[in-house]
Amino acid sequence: MTNTEESWVKHYLPDALLPRIEAELLTRPAYHSPIATISDIRQNGLLEAWSVTAFSCIRNFADYLDSPIYFVISHAPIPSAMICKFDDFQCIVITACLSENMTRLAANLLAEGNIFEFLLKSVEPSEPTGIAQKARKEAVYNCARQNMAISTEIWNVAHLLTNYSSYFIIAHEISHILLGHFDSHNAMSMVEFEVHDVPPTLLSRSNEWQADSFAAIATLFRLNALLEMEAEPNADWLQDPNARVRLIAVLGYLIFTSMDFLDNNDGDYSLRTHPSPMSRAGLMMATLSISAHHLLGVDTSCTHKICQSAFKAVEVALLNIAGGALSEDEVLKYGNEAQTSLDHFFIYLQFDKANRDYSRLSNISWKYLIPGVA
Repeated sequence: MTNTEESWVKHYLPDALLPRIEAELLTRPAYHSPIATISDIRQNGLLEAWSVTAFSCIRNFADYLDSPIYFVISHAPIPSAMICKFDDFQCIVITACLSENMTRLAANLLAEGNIFEFLLKSVEPSEPTGIAQKARKEAVYNCARQNMAISTEIWNVAHLLTNYSSYFIIAHEISHILLGHFDSHNAMSMVEFEVHDVPPTLLSRSNEWQADSFAAIATLFRLNALLEMEAEPNADWLQDPNARVRLIAVLGYLIFTSMDFLDNNDGDYSLRTHPSPMSRAGLMMATLSISAHHLLGVDTSCTHKICQSAFKAVEVALLNIAGGALSEDEVLKYGNEAQTSLDHFFIYLQFDKANRDYSRLSNISWKYLIPGVA
């Protein structure tokens, strides 16, 4: 066993705590499935790679947490992740389905060519060659299950994408603790919101945007650090700061795309606890524009254009491979939703700032980039 493997094993949920997680998952039917054992993970290279990344992310932020943090992998048939907080520990639950979907989706879409050429060579994506024959969610579902012929070069980039995608996902979950989203004072905020006639679900949606923002910045910071240490082999193309922005933009869009088909986006938005996946991609663009300027010196307008091209590359690849993509009406819908959400979230974060405990962020150098913290 290597030192890295031994380390992730030490951060996997101890058997003694397993009954408490299982009891929590019983209250969440979508997650209530068997938990992968350490032996299961060692026999699955993909799950082990995600476990190593989970350990890396946990190690980077463990000193800022009030109690030990672990992770487990669930065999629940949904691509998702969450964090459970207890008085004496915290545990991130990742579904094996998420890691499998993300890796296959990334590899298949890269094999189409547009995303690969955009990522590595900054080639603008081509124009669509046809019209969608099926709903986007169906296309995403089918694309994640195709077994296309994938070259070694494509697999290398796909694994790079999924490695940083898993880091983004783990950082998102950890940030719910670091940003005080579980603190009891948020319950008081909910009451105050009702008094001011503001939907209580806005609290949850703004927390998700703040967590996505934290994750995007943390992932970009991690990428910078590994490149400076020359610890990212076969990635010379990432020496260009714009290429790093392209990577974060694509992986963020792929993460939200992989979650899109199981999310009901047709209901009353005011009742949602999370922004819809595709509007989250638009919201991430706002955060990435600011953080890339501070961390990489990339102009905000340039980042905005990169994000638009990244989103287009994914949509064109999805259309060409699986026959589905966002319609013009959906693009308008999610764009409007993202803009409205952005306005509301800024108002909320300022309104609730006095109730939030950001002290856990005290030694994180880039904390000033997180919306609502500065």
